Order: sequence, then C-alpha cells, then structure tokens
Amino acid sequence: MKKKHAFLILALALVIGGILRTIVVVDNGPSPSYEAPSSTDEVNYRELADKILERKTYGNWSECFFTRSMRAPVYPAVLAFANFAIRSAWTALFLNICLDVINILLIFAIGLSIGGYRTAAVSAVLYSIFAPSFIYIRFSAAEIFAVFLFLSFVFSVLKYERILSAHFFSLVISYTLLLHTRPSFLPVVFFLPVVFFLKFRKANDAFRDKIIKSVLPAFFVLMLCLPWAYRNFNIHKTLVPVSVVPAWHFFESEEYDLGLSAKKAMDFIYEPNHKDWKEGEYYREACSIFWNTAKKYHIKIVSAGIARIAKGWCFPDFYKRIFLPQAYFNPVGLSENIFLPLPDFEGIIYVFFFLLVLALCLKGLKNFLSSLKDFAAGKSPLIMFIFFYFAAHIVAIPFPQYRFIVEPLIILLIVSGLEKIFLKADKPEPSIMFKRAVPVFVFIAAIITLLPLILPSKNEKFDYPERKEEGMFSYGDLREIQWKNLGYIPDSPKSFAQGRVKYLRNGYFFQGKFGAPAEKKINWMAAKLYVEENSPSHPFGVGDLKINIEGERIPKEGDYIYCSGTVSTGIFREIIMNVDYWEKIDEKK
Repeated sequence: MKKKHAFLILALALVIGGILRTIVVVDNGPSPSYEAPSSTDEVNYRELADKILERKTYGNWSECFFTRSMRAPVYPAVLAFANFAIRSAWTALFLNICLDVINILLIFAIGLSIGGYRTAAVSAVLYSIFAPSFIYIRFSAAEIFAVFLFLSFVFSVLKYERILSAHFFSLVISYTLLLHTRPSFLPVVFFLPVVFFLKFRKANDAFRDKIIKSVLPAFFVLMLCLPWAYRNFNIHKTLVPVSVVPAWHFFESEEYDLGLSAKKAMDFIYEPNHKDWKEGEYYREACSIFWNTAKKYHIKIVSAGIARIAKGWCFPDFYKRIFLPQAYFNPVGLSENIFLPLPDFEGIIYVFFFLLVLALCLKGLKNFLSSLKDFAAGKSPLIMFIFFYFAAHIVAIPFPQYRFIVEPLIILLIVSGLEKIFLKADKPEPSIMFKRAVPVFVFIAAIITLLPLILPSKNEKFDYPERKEEGMFSYGDLREIQWKNLGYIPDSPKSFAQGRVKYLRNGYFFQGKFGAPAEKKINWMAAKLYVEENSPSHPFGVGDLKINIEGERIPKEGDYIYCSGTVSTGIFREIIMNVDYWEKIDEKK
C-alpha cells in the first residue's frame, strides 16, 4: 500500500471514529450513567477529582465510608485537570473522545512499526469502529485513558534502543502512569526484563549491555512507584505499592465465577468489631486472609483462576456462539432507534481462526508454519507481554475492562499476522512524526497528572441550620443502626438529612436490590447527597446517601438542600432515601 493511500485512510478513520464517538456520547447523556454496572466507579472517580481540586486531598465518601483512597490516582488527577479547564458534566466524556482519537493515531503508528502501511491503515479503521471502545467511552472511568497509556508504552518499547533516550523515559513514564491507572499491570512489571531481553537478544550489544538495557526500565518504574507507596504507608501504616484488592478469593461467589459476592464483602466490612477500622486495618486483614487461603488452597486458586480466565476472557460456549451473529457484531446505539452493528473482539478472534484454517489448507503445513515463524520472529516481545498479562490474572479478577486495554494490541498482531500469511507484507515503516509525537504525548500526560497539586484550591463553607425532627432518624442514627445490623436498615424508617446534591440524572431511580445500581424510571430523578458537606466543622461532610425525587420540581447540581423520606439499603449497604419532601437552604459563606 502506498503511503498517501494509508494516510488518506487514517484521516477517514479519524473523522468517522470521532463523529461516531461524539454521537454515541451525546445520545447517552452526561455522566454518570447510573444503570450501568460501572456507575459506582464513575461517581468515585469524579468525587476524587473534585477533592483533588477543592482541598488537595485524595479521599472521598463512598457508600457511607470516608476513605483516604488507595484507588489508583492518575485518572482522577487527569480528570481534575480537565474539570479545572472545563467544568461540565460532559467533561470526562469529551476527554474520552479526544483520547480515543489519539488512540487511533497510536494504533496507526504501532502498525507502521510492526507491519507497514497496510497493517497500520487496516488496524486504524478496525479500531475506529471497534464496538468495545464505544461501550467504555460513555463512562467517567479509566479504560480509554488506560488504552492511551498502554499504546504509548507499546510504541515506546518498539522504538527503545538506547538508555536515557526519549523513548526510554517515555516507556518508563507511560508504564508508571499505567500502573497507577490500572494496577492489574503490576505483576507484569517483574517480567518486563524478559520482554526487553527478547527485544535486544539479536542486537550486537555485549551480553552485559543487553541485561542492563533490559533491567533498567523495570527498575526505574519501581522507583517511580515509591512516592505513592510511601503515601499509602504513611496514611494506612501498611505497604500498598499501588492500589490493589487483596483477598478477593475470600469474597468471590461460591461458583468461582467472575462475580464477587457483595454479601460476603459487606458482611466482612460491617462486622460489629470492625466499626472503628480504617482502610489500613481492612487491608492488612485482607492480606492475611489471602495468604492463609493461598497456603491451604493454592492448587484450587490457580485452577479456578485459569478456569475464570477461560470463562471471562476466552469466550465460553464458543462452539455455539461461533455461528451466531451476536458473536461478531455488537449493536451500538447512535440514537434511540438507530443502531450500528460494529465489530466485536470475539468476532475478530473467530474470523482470525477461520482464516488460519484456510491458510493451512491453501499453503500446506510447512509453508504455514514458516509464515507463522517469520511473523512471530520480530514480535516476540509484544506476544510475551500479552502472555504475561493474561497469566497475571490467574490470581486477579479478569473483568472484561481489563482485557479491553490490551485488545487493540492483539488486533494489531492479528492484522499483521494475516498480512504476513496471505499477502506480500509491507516492510515496517519508520515515521519521524510519530516517533517524536508519542514521547511528547506521554510527557504532557505526566505534567497534567501533577498540575492539580499546584492549582489553587477552593475551600467553600456553608452553615447548615440545626435540625431535630420528632419521630425521624438523623443520618448519624442510621449509621448506628447499620453497625448493629450488618449494614442493613430494617423497616424502612422515616429519616431526614441535609447536604449538597451532586450527580443528578433525570429519568433514573436507585433501587435497593438486583445488580444494577438504578433503573430507568419516568418522572424520577436520582442523585447523591453529601451530608453536611462544606460545613465549618466537617469540610468533607459526615457521610453520603443516594436520593430519589419524584416530580418536575427538582434541585440543581450543587444545591444545598434539606430532605426527608423513607430509607432502605442497597446491594452494597448504601443508604437510599425516597424523598417525600425537600427544600433548598442557602447559607453560603
């Protein structure tokens, strides 16, 4: 393929991909999307970003607990900067659009490096209409940003030749940011020397130089993890290198499936003698549970982990789905009644295997194996990285969003491999533009991550009137009831609260059961109330709860209100109030 044709296809992929992503985001509405499973994370990320901006503190209320969060900090920091630049409910979503357009560029750049113009153009087009991207782009969550960091890391690995070069620092910084965005990459850091040694094994360098160039990036990455590890140790008095969830085996459902048992987790949290525990105590106890479980059931844990990957990441019942259209296309809504059948990752894998069988039949075993060997020869570092990443999830949770981050690289390898087998493959093409641009992207991302620490803070104060309501429970009373009943609030008591309203979504209703946080419901509004937030004695507030308000009269985002109604508990023992009465209060200082 000629260079001008490849860049023309790239331009079309960027335009079409950008337009489609914008339409999907606008049609979905502003974040958070409460009915989606990730909505809890969305609110958590946005609230952490607010606290970074407002008070230079990395902590927030979540499901009635204030935590000095150990959640990976980079995405909230980037979101904080974006909110400082443009304050809107749409900010995170349009940030996703910009990042995903850059991802199309990065995929093109990597395609040039491993295959040539044809690989680059086809891969860019595939990602521009890749259905999973349209799923994650709708949320204020870290997935699209993590893909950007991962692709930047991969490109930097391909270009890394010299120690202390731009691409050396680019891969170190991008991987460090990736670790602090998606900590599932942490176990792989110890295998990075293997990946780099595979890259340099045929170089003319002395063996000692190959070892140094292979080990040094991982060493620098681990050094850059120390500040966050120190912060966590200083607060929680326990070693947490990056955010992790220990002892998840203890909380998994009985069938060893992908789901964690919310009941087990919440019973553990609300055990009466854990009332005064902080994150550090929970973390240390969870670590102890994990290691004791691993000693007794190590074979069971490994075998269950392999089965979980096979079930969650490797397409269960593929022998049935391989003949069904839903395995190949995921309908993405462009409006209420218009859907586009865009290619899904599962279908791409099935087509790849179909074509491999066809190639085997046409070329014969000897020529087929020779083509595969030629393909793998220059790409073994990337293939091994994918292998190590998948293996790490034997003792982790292989949620679909964790696989999504590496799916673009797998697609690139598939396109490059098929080109090698069926066509006269293009030679890898250097690109000065991308070679210089990617380190710049990474360095800008690092600067944006640190900028919120020096931006001016906003310390708003608000005087709440003192209230005592006869026959009603206050928020503090509800929390005491929860500690006596493993987090539950029986009998739907009448209660009152006052605080700041945030994350309003019209047409939604928080429900106290089932898996989804909320359901779509006409004439209702769902929001969160941060109880007594910004009061002089409690700047962060005294807690949070979810509220449902019926009717056309609703508060505005950021309003301070008093409300009363009946309360219940949700699946994560969060407090949910169906509001009978509310009024706005205005005593801002």
